Amino acid sequence: MEVINELEIRELLQGKLSPQEMAGKVVRRLMDASLSWEEKRPFWHFLYNTGRTALLADAIKEGLGAKQRVPFDLMIEICARANLHPAPSAIESLLKGLKKQHAHEDVLASKGWDKWDPRIALFRNELTERKVLEIRKHKENLFDKFHFLTSQRMNDQAGRVLRRMLELYPEDLELQKLKLDFDELWAREVLSTHIATIQDQSVDRTLTEPTGKDLDMLRCFLLEGEKVAVENREFALDLAVAFWFLEDYKNGLEILAWAPVTPASDWMRAELLYKARHFLEALEHLNHMEIKYINDPETTFSVSYLRSQCLFALGQRASALEIMQSIVRVRSQYRSAHALILKWTEGVSWE
Repeated sequence: MEVINELEIRELLQGKLSPQEMAGKVVRRLMDASLSWEEKRPFWHFLYNTGRTALLADAIKEGLGAKQRVPFDLMIEICARANLHPAPSAIESLLKGLKKQHAHEDVLASKGWDKWDPRIALFRNELTERKVLEIRKHKENLFDKFHFLTSQRMNDQAGRVLRRMLELYPEDLELQKLKLDFDELWAREVLSTHIATIQDQSVDRTLTEPTGKDLDMLRCFLLEGEKVAVENREFALDLAVAFWFLEDYKNGLEILAWAPVTPASDWMRAELLYKARHFLEALEHLNHMEIKYINDPETTFSVSYLRSQCLFALGQRASALEIMQSIVRVRSQYRSAHALILKWTEGVSWE
């Protein structure tokens, strides 16, 4: 809004208005109760920056009378420039007004009344300390969010968080090193995914696709299933399971699209994506599920179990094995995880 009003002020300056007409328009905007404080603030500063001190003082007085928010920082400045000694009651009113109108930041840069009451400087110091803590906490939260996203291999989202941190803290050496490490990680992920995709394409060409009567049967099954799912969407999940048993995972995904969104349909989609060798799409779906069902303690293990298999299929064997080993450390009775670890490490030398 401030940008819009600054453009409005520029139009006033470019217009052929007399000083009185321009001042009148500005004051009317200041007294407009429909405007927010953010919209009014540029007009207050316009009066101050153009040297219309008397008009500014009158507008502040009128605003106080109407119980509207006024720029206490500008009020302090014009009083200090005029060498006015504020009465104790005026200082009390200032401190009350800052709190009541949530205008605490007005005293950050205006120090003209500090010599009249030590509480103003103390108020500023407390506010500055609070701001510093807020900024530090915000930075820590961004770091935590970045590390969480990278640990979950949500690199697109992690990259956006990192770019935001670099915009906010461009001189931070730790962030610059973090960016170099992240760029290297990103390059490795792209390369490994590209290699795995090539490998997947070669494997897909060797798969036996249904032909002849089998293909016609599956198409008919899908067509009739969609007709049923339109009228009874709850039945779509059962049909998707049937396609899963028929090892027609792609058509299973087609029919599952008609099912209501439930935990069962979400998990079925994850399984079908994995079986259909849509590993990247499966990983993205698992990321959403992990957040969506964060309150379910079993979600973490189930998501990690399937994520590990997707990563292994994509050629990221070290990461896959690390995830699977973390599962068995917590759930030693997880037999299928033990079996996969043995299968993946059989005859393989891990460096």
